[in-house]
Amino acid sequence: MKKKLLALLAALLVLAAGTAGVFFIRRLGERPPKTPGLARMLPYATLKDTGGKKIIQSDVGGKPVVIVIWASWCTPCMTMLETAAAMQKEFGDAIRVVALNRREPAGTAETPGSNISIPEGLVSLWSPDDAFYASLGGFAMPEEIFADENGAIRFQKRGVMNKEEMRRRIQDLLRPWAAHL
Repeated sequence: MKKKLLALLAALLVLAAGTAGVFFIRRLGERPPKTPGLARMLPYATLKDTGGKKIIQSDVGGKPVVIVIWASWCTPCMTMLETAAAMQKEFGDAIRVVALNRREPAGTAETPGSNISIPEGLVSLWSPDDAFYASLGGFAMPEEIFADENGAIRFQKRGVMNKEEMRRRIQDLLRPWAAHL
């Protein structure tokens, strides 16, 4: 009887640990601001456009921005760029969507013979020193950053987002009250 009770308790403990583990793993890719009420700001970094011109955040600011961080070796990133382009088309001038390549030469997607193409409508930028990604604590790709018109990060996710989730996050950015969350 004692062994059966012990086995039952052990099974319940394993079940509880497994349930908690699934919950935390699902939430691992999502990062809200560290301090409630105090949003983290987009980091300052030297970014370049496809022509090598230096770009500063104010050049892409002034409206809510979605930044998709990608690299040419990241297959899921290509899917994410397509989703981001669809959202740019859907929301038009209300937002700006940036495809930010990390640590590869500017123009990687435009290299003759490359099988990579940046979807039309996205602002293509490069972070040659990878400082932007590093300052976000990046460790997985693709990574999506949703920031308001003032550069405050409202949501950050590691991994691929589907259109519905991205649409919902953009709608949250566009709601006037969302800036105060």
